[in-house]
Amino acid sequence: MDIVIIEDDPTLRADMTDFLQAQDNFRVSSFESIGSFVDYFTMETKVDLMLLDVMLHGQNSLNHLFKIKRLVPNAKVLIVTGSNSEAFLLKALAEGAEGYYLKGADLQVLLGAIQNVLEHSAYVDPTLTKTLIKRYKTNVPEQPTASPELNYMAQNFELNKREMEILTGLSDGMRYKEIAERYHVSINTVRHYVLSLYRKTNVNNRKELIKKTKTLS
Repeated sequence: MDIVIIEDDPTLRADMTDFLQAQDNFRVSSFESIGSFVDYFTMETKVDLMLLDVMLHGQNSLNHLFKIKRLVPNAKVLIVTGSNSEAFLLKALAEGAEGYYLKGADLQVLLGAIQNVLEHSAYVDPTLTKTLIKRYKTNVPEQPTASPELNYMAQNFELNKREMEILTGLSDGMRYKEIAERYHVSINTVRHYVLSLYRKTNVNNRKELIKKTKTLS
C-alpha cells in the first residue's frame, strides 16, 4: 500500500513517516508541499492514499484538492489538520476528500482513520461528526451575518461580495490567515482585497478602515 504524506511541519512529517513505515504493507513517501510532490510525480508513481495537511506554507491546500484528484484519480485523500473548522471539513468533503483527521490525536487513531478510508472510503474525526450531521440536516451553510455598519459600507462604497467577506473578517479582529481559512482563499487573495478596500474607502491602513466602518453608520 503506497502512502504519500504532504505536511510542512518537519517534526510531524517525520513522526508520521516513521510510524507508518513501521506498519506492515505500507510504503511511505513524504513531501513538504504539493509542488514538491508534483515535481516527484511520474506516470509510474503509485499512490493509494494521500495524507494532506490543510495549511501548507500559509496556503490553503483544499483549493488545490481537485487538481490532486485529477493527478492521482485512484488515490484516496485523508485530510490531516489541526483545525476543527466546520467550513474546512465541508470544503474538504465537497472537493473529494474521503477523510478528515485532527492532529494531536494519538498516531494509533491516525492508523484507524487510514484503515477506515482505505476500507470504507470514509472517516471524520468523532468530535466533528455531530456538527456534520446537524449541518446536513439543516442544509444551511454557516456564514457570518453582516452588521448594519458593514451593510452601510457595502452600499456607500459599492463593495462586492468578496470585499464584504474580507471586511467582515477584519472587523472581527481576525488575522489574514484566519480570514483565508474562513473563506477558503489564499492569504494573497486576502491581501489583494484588503488593498482594494483601502482604495475604495480612501484609507491607508487597517486601523483607518475599521475606524471608518464604525463612524459612517
